Amino acid sequence: MNSTILQKFISSANKQTGSLDTFVLEQRLMNAAMRSREWTALETAMGRANKAAAELVADEKTRLVAWHDLLADLGFPLDTASAKIISVVPPEYRLMLGDSCRKLKTAGNRARIENDCLRAFAGSAATTLAGIMEELYPDRKGTIYGKSGNARPAGSVPIVLDTAF
Repeated sequence: MNSTILQKFISSANKQTGSLDTFVLEQRLMNAAMRSREWTALETAMGRANKAAAELVADEKTRLVAWHDLLADLGFPLDTASAKIISVVPPEYRLMLGDSCRKLKTAGNRARIENDCLRAFAGSAATTLAGIMEELYPDRKGTIYGKSGNARPAGSVPIVLDTAF
């Protein structure tokens, strides 16, 4: 077993864990801005979340390459579970590898939960707003008006209404 390849994987997994934590923080800031209806803060938070997501994608690619290199070095197929790999590495590396995999999985679950919460809140807000608009203007269902007052086609893209509405 090549310890350099193992260290590379552990390092990339730890870096991706940090990226996931940053992504979760940015998602929470987006959620807070959305709930408090601070649209400027929401726009800023969305930009930062997009940047964090791009970093996360790059770190995921790097970690995946390192994982495939480790599997190839140990002679295992690509679908091998991390528990199997942890059991075959030398004892002095087991704790480090196990911790890295566990932290990565935990950070991934946190990101998934935060994403689901944000999606649920935004979805319920959109449903509520659509219901209100339909009750207020049943004849205009599916019609959105721009700043100039001209009708625009309603798509599936989200819109933000000013509180003056």
